[in-house]
Amino acid sequence: MEINITSVRLAAARIKRYHTGMIIGEQSVGEHTYGVVQILRHVMNDNLHIDWLKAALDHDIMEYFTGDVPHPAKVLFPFLDEAVDTAEGDIAYKLGLCNNELPLRGKVILKVCDLLEMGFYGLHQAELGNVYGLAVMEQVFLAITKLNEKHSDIIPERAKALWVELEQYFVTQKYSRNTRPHLRPLQDGRDHQ
Repeated sequence: MEINITSVRLAAARIKRYHTGMIIGEQSVGEHTYGVVQILRHVMNDNLHIDWLKAALDHDIMEYFTGDVPHPAKVLFPFLDEAVDTAEGDIAYKLGLCNNELPLRGKVILKVCDLLEMGFYGLHQAELGNVYGLAVMEQVFLAITKLNEKHSDIIPERAKALWVELEQYFVTQKYSRNTRPHLRPLQDGRDHQ
């Protein structure tokens, strides 16, 4: 069976994320991917190899076939997480996606950017008054902490700075319900006003 990769890419962009979570509004794979690419641009200071950009754009395409398996299910049932990873790897290979061809550094940085986007989405949900957003952020921090323990030397300082910024917002949201922090432009030493 011939698969039209462009059709798959476009259809995957419409897959709903957090479909088992109680969120305000929706987020599609396409919206999430846009955020990942923008964070990757920031983290890499716009110094991106084309394969990294392609990998970021395609990183969740496999969900067209597998769906967005909820994170809690993967945590509760590690065999499910392993099976989904295997299936997604096979799908990526069959579709000719370059995700598997990235060097370890690229894979780690892309994963951190993926997690940071989830963290910013959780923050957005918390700012809207949805406490589920705090749970999303907490899971992101746990995952980034694990990655940082293994690959601290690979993760760029700009990514670590975003992580610290998110943690500060998280603490503010979690422990000070009377304030609403506002998302500031990404801090890179330039005046964004």
